[in-house]
Amino acid sequence: CLEIELKCHSAKHPTVAVTYHNMATALEKLGQLREAKEAVEKAVERLLLTKDANDEEVKRNRKYLRHLE
Repeated sequence: CLEIELKCHSAKHPTVAVTYHNMATALEKLGQLREAKEAVEKAVERLLLTKDANDEEVKRNRKYLRHLE
């Protein structure tokens, strides 16, 4: 899914951030915390291309990142 989204959408498309977040939750459940953290970091990076740092979605992802740390 991510590969297709990266080909079809611009770097600023929010769908890509959602996919990174979803990947992180799956990776966390598999016990792959380092990879989950990396995915959430990518989600935050994508979101910040189009949203303010105080946006609720950005805050949610940063909170999840702290949880993973």
